[in-house]
Amino acid sequence: AAWGKRLLQTELFDFHIGIGAKFMVGQGIIQVDGSTGEAYSSLSPIFQFDYSQLENAPDNPSALEENTPNLKPVGKGFGFDLGASMLVADHFIVNAAINDIGEMTWDGNVYELADGKLTDFDGAGLESLDFGSMLNNFDGLDALLIWKGAETRTTRLNTTARFGVGYEKLQKLRVGFDVVAPMNDNKANLQRAVYNAGVEFTPWPWLHLQTGFSTGGNYASKMSA
Repeated sequence: AAWGKRLLQTELFDFHIGIGAKFMVGQGIIQVDGSTGEAYSSLSPIFQFDYSQLENAPDNPSALEENTPNLKPVGKGFGFDLGASMLVADHFIVNAAINDIGEMTWDGNVYELADGKLTDFDGAGLESLDFGSMLNNFDGLDALLIWKGAETRTTRLNTTARFGVGYEKLQKLRVGFDVVAPMNDNKANLQRAVYNAGVEFTPWPWLHLQTGFSTGGNYASKMSA
C-alpha cells in the first residue's frame, strides 16, 4: 500500500512526498556470521528438511507439526518506505528515499548454533550446496556443530537510503545519477554504497541510445550500453 501527495507547487518547482507500507511473509532464512561464530536458520516445510535428525529437535518450541502445509510461512514482518521528489524548472528531478524500514520475526523451525566445544571431525567435505544436507553433516553427537531450537528470531530488513538527480531536455536527452547506501550492518545488505550514472539520447522516436556505469556495493564496477 502506498500514498503520495503534492505538498507545494510554484512556477519554479513541484514538491511531492510519499510513504509505502508492506506486509511480508518468509519461507526461509539462513545466516552465518563467521566473525562472531553466530548462525541460525528457519525453513518452511517446502525445503523438505528432516528436523528429526537433529539432536535437540524434540525440545524446539518453534517446531512445526509434521502435517504442516509445504508453503506454511515461518516468518512475518512489516516494512515501510519514505520518499520525496522535486521537479525543478521542468527539467531537473531530485529524489530521496529511505527504503525497507522494519523487521521480520521468524517463529517456525528456528534453530541457532549452540555453544559447545569442537570435536574431531573427519569427512570428505561438502559435496552439495543444499543447506539441508549440510545441516545433516554438521549435527549430532560427534558432529562439528550442534544446533538448538529457539522460540523466535527477529531480523531487521536491509534498510537503504537513496538519493538521485536527473535532467531531461525536450524528451531527447536524459541524464541521471543516484547513490544507494546501506543503513544497517546486516550481512545480506549492501556492504558499501552503490553509485550509478546513466545517459539516454533519443534523436528520433524509434531510436534510443543508452549507456550506464555502476560501481560499489557487493560487486565490481560494470558498464552497459
